[in-house]
Amino acid sequence: MAVLGPNLLGGCAFVRYGRHRTPQPHQAHGDLVAVHLLSLPYLFACAAIGLAFSVLADRESIVQRAAMATVFGLFLLESIVMSTDYAWAGSVAPMRYFDPTAILVDGTYDVAGAVILVAATLLLVAGSQLYFRQKDVN
Repeated sequence: MAVLGPNLLGGCAFVRYGRHRTPQPHQAHGDLVAVHLLSLPYLFACAAIGLAFSVLADRESIVQRAAMATVFGLFLLESIVMSTDYAWAGSVAPMRYFDPTAILVDGTYDVAGAVILVAATLLLVAGSQLYFRQKDVN
């Protein structure tokens, strides 16, 4: 049996069949806010990778290429090993800990993943700061 309800966003109707859950307009807004809030730790973790490379290398072009290659390489690693016996190897990739599809489609939030990303970001920033203090800038 189909249940119809008004959509406050566009005048269309939401349809609900049996056990399939279709988000209501207020839930969709909450999920959209959540995906943006939970993306911040992910983006900060990627920026922290770039920060770590910026204190390791002297030239800007090398830092940019190395940071982009590392983030892309981690994405590829996570994508390749995700459903294999080597899935544990993808645990170093920030992409493992942020899944916007799960938030927007299922309405599930991975708060533990966000905490892991915040911890990794703090670790990378602290390590970069310690290394930079010991580095001779001249």
